[in-house]
Amino acid sequence: MPRLLPLLTAAAVLTLCASLSTVRAQDTLREDTLGEAPVAPVAAEASPTASSESPATPDPTGTWRWTRSFGNEDVDFKLCLHWDGEQLTGDYTSFDQTTEIEEATYEGGEVAFTVEREFGGNTMVVDFRGEPAGAELSGTVEIDFGQGNQSVDWLAERRLEAGDVVGVWTVSEQRGNRQRAGGAGGDRQRRGRGERTLTVTEHDGELAAVQSGRFGEREAQRVSIDGGKLVVELSGEGRRGSFKSVYTALVAGDKMKGANAFEFGDRKGTRQFTAERRKNDDEPAVVEDPENTLGDE
Repeated sequence: MPRLLPLLTAAAVLTLCASLSTVRAQDTLREDTLGEAPVAPVAAEASPTASSESPATPDPTGTWRWTRSFGNEDVDFKLCLHWDGEQLTGDYTSFDQTTEIEEATYEGGEVAFTVEREFGGNTMVVDFRGEPAGAELSGTVEIDFGQGNQSVDWLAERRLEAGDVVGVWTVSEQRGNRQRAGGAGGDRQRRGRGERTLTVTEHDGELAAVQSGRFGEREAQRVSIDGGKLVVELSGEGRRGSFKSVYTALVAGDKMKGANAFEFGDRKGTRQFTAERRKNDDEPAVVEDPENTLGDE
């Protein structure tokens, strides 16, 4: 790869960026998008603010990839985006170099940001603009070589690989408000966030996961990457009967967010959750589960 860098003239870089127009999504898109709506384990995508009159705005969060043949080599590109509802952040990786994106916005369904890279001692500014739709992110890339912008098409796909999800994740799940009988004192309201860890591993191409919490560990029955999203299914017997939880997550770097579609006996619902990957394996695992979100209700 290092032998390619001297070839990266302004024209070559422009050709390289045109790789975005050559990639097409290969995964079958599951419409159960995480973090946008309450969904049953196999329900369709929805948004808490969606209505029959106004479609939901897609969430750009995720890991986006594309590949370009350059000379006799295939060059891989990766873009990690995280949208928290107010701020867009992320990083861009190419030629084994990762750069934080700058001036990032997400308005009107359009992602926009800039990246600065250096080639041969020269600084190059690249402006990205695109709209997420399902498993694709398409738009344009403008490149400033100091002599005016040049524009090329941009098309990437949301695609996860095992390395994107392997690790120990600290999970926080929003329980929201819940009424609970309080005896003589009347009903009492409580709000809580259950915290626990999810350890995802990979062996011989197969993913596995273990959830740890206040009531011990539970091994996931299914762990898969589907439509650019991580899906983890847990089921078993709790203190109050059988339960099933299907976590569907958008993953961007060391952050994850999504929805837990759960069933506890005849009770069903969806809870939103977020997670962060621990950066140091020596950090203690969080095993508290004060709101009993492991299914032992």
